[in-house]
Amino acid sequence: VRNGRLYLAFSGGMIPEIAQREANTVVVGRRIVELLRDAGFGAQWSGNINERIEADLGQWRKRGPAA
Repeated sequence: VRNGRLYLAFSGGMIPEIAQREANTVVVGRRIVELLRDAGFGAQWSGNINERIEADLGQWRKRGPAA
C-alpha cells in the first residue's frame, strides 16, 4: 500500500483439464489487466500464469474520520 502497488493472484477456474485451465487463466489475466487500465490504473503482467498482475493504484490515501 505504501508504494501504491497491489499484486493480484488469479485463476482460470476449476477446470480439470490442465491445458484448458491454463488457457483460461491467460484469458482471465488479460481481462483483469484490461479492466484495470480502463478504470485508469496502471497494470503490468508478463502473460505468465505463474506470475501475479501488478496494479499501480497511485498514491494511497487513508480515509479520514467522517465529517
